[in-house]
Parts: sequence; C-alpha cells; structure tokens
Amino acid sequence: MITQESLVKKYSALNEGDVIVLMDNVDYPYTVYTNRLDDHLFLVAKNDESKSFHLFYDEIDPSQDDFQITGK
Repeated sequence: MITQESLVKKYSALNEGDVIVLMDNVDYPYTVYTNRLDDHLFLVAKNDESKSFHLFYDEIDPSQDDFQITGK
C-alpha cells in the first residue's frame, strides 16, 4: 500500500492539464486544473465540470485518493 508521503509526492508531480482517474472510481476521469504545490489541487471532472473539487495535500488519504494518469 502507498504511504501518505509517497502519494503527496505523486500528486506534486502532476501538471495542469493532466488527466487522472482516482482508483476508487476509475470510470470517472478528472483534469488537473491547478496544482498549488504544498497546498492543494483543483480537479475538474472531464465529462461534467460541475463535479469539481479541491484536494488538499494535508488531507490526502492513501486508502481512497490514489490515482493513475490516463492522459493530457
């Protein structure tokens, strides 16, 4: 299992425009809209912009927030 520290590093490496899927919902891709290092990411659902949210680095939970990059 991935640690919280490793997952934060993984998120820190994301660039704006990267498309990811969260491992607990692989059928729902999100685009990285902003990535404020050491603070938060803002993710926007690729198919429904109303489904967007901030993911704060200090609240990342390895049991539910792991992801895979699927494109740009």
